[in-house]
Amino acid sequence: MDEKRKPVEESFKDAYNEYFFGNSSSASGNDRLRALHHQLRFWQESERYVSKVGFADLHHEGVLDTYRERVTKAIIDWNQDFFREVAEAMDFVEHKELDPLRFVLLSALWLLIARVPAEVTKRKVRQLALRWWAIERLRRRYAHVEKQLPYFVHHEAPPEIEREIRKEVEGLPKQDWTDLFKKAGLRDLPADPGGSPTHES
Repeated sequence: MDEKRKPVEESFKDAYNEYFFGNSSSASGNDRLRALHHQLRFWQESERYVSKVGFADLHHEGVLDTYRERVTKAIIDWNQDFFREVAEAMDFVEHKELDPLRFVLLSALWLLIARVPAEVTKRKVRQLALRWWAIERLRRRYAHVEKQLPYFVHHEAPPEIEREIRKEVEGLPKQDWTDLFKKAGLRDLPADPGGSPTHES
C-alpha cells in the first residue's frame, strides 16, 4: 500500500465505520437517532430468537409478533408518544438514506476497492457521489425503473435515463465539499491536477 495513501485510507475507514456502524451511545445527543434506537430496542425483545442467533432479524416471525404486541398496546393505551417516535425514526431513516455524506463514503469505498482509476482523487469521488445520490433520488420517484437504476451507478445507462440522471445531478442541493471530505476522512485525498473541489455541487 502507498505510504502516502495509508493515513487517508485509515481516516476514511474510521469515518465510514462511525457513520454506518456507530453505536447508540454516540448518538445519545441526537433526538432522531435516539428515537430510532428506541424503536429498534422493541425489535430486540424477541429474546428467544436473539439468544439463538445472536442478533434480531427484523423479518423473523417472533420479532414481528413482539412488535405487533407493542403497537397494539400503544393503540389501547392511546400512547401518542410511541407513534410520534415511530414517525421521527422513519423521518430520520429517510433523511439518512439521502444524506450526501452517505454517498461520499460509499463512492470512496467503491473506488478504493476497485482501484479504477488507479489513483483515487477528490474529483472522482465527488463525481461518483453526485451520480449515486441522483440515481437514488430518481429511484424513489420512478417505481417502474427502481430495480434497474442502481445498476447504472457504475455503468452507463441508456440515453434517455442518462439524460434524467444528468438533469437530477444538476438539480441536487449545493454542498460544501471541503466539509464533506473532512467528515469522510478524505481531507488529504489528492485533488485532480488543475484544481480542488469547489464548495458547491
